[in-house]
Amino acid sequence: MKTQIQITLLISFLLLVSTSSWSQTWTANLSKEKIKNGGGLTFFEIQKAFYDYWRPLNVENGYYYKDGEMHKANGYKLYKRWEWFWGQRVDPTTGDFPKITAAEIREMIKEQPGSKDDDSDWSSLGPNSSGGGYSG
Repeated sequence: MKTQIQITLLISFLLLVSTSSWSQTWTANLSKEKIKNGGGLTFFEIQKAFYDYWRPLNVENGYYYKDGEMHKANGYKLYKRWEWFWGQRVDPTTGDFPKITAAEIREMIKEQPGSKDDDSDWSSLGPNSSGGGYSG
C-alpha cells in the first residue's frame, strides 16, 4: 500500500513538473527585476523578449514545424495584434508607452468643439418598463 502511494505521488509530481516546464511562454524572457521594482518595460523590451523566444522555431503566420509536424504557435497571433496596436502609439525612439492622466483626458474632451459639459442635465425619454421576456 505504501509503495502504491509513493508511485502515485511520484507520477503526479513528474506530470506536474513536465507540464509546467513544457508550457513556458515567451513572457519568461521579460525582465523580472524591472517588473518587480515597478519600472515599466518598454515596447522594444517586450518585443525583443517575444522574438528571442520564437526565433529558433522559425514561426511563419503563427505556425512552426517541429519533427516534420506543423504546430500552432500559441499566443503568437494575439501578440502580433498587440504589437500592431501599440507600435503606432509608443515613442519611436525610446519605446515608452504614452502616459496620460484622467485630468488630461477631461481637459482634451473640454477642448473638443461641440463637446458636452460634464454637468449635463438630462432625463430618460423611455421606455421606462418592459413586458419581460426577451425584451428585458
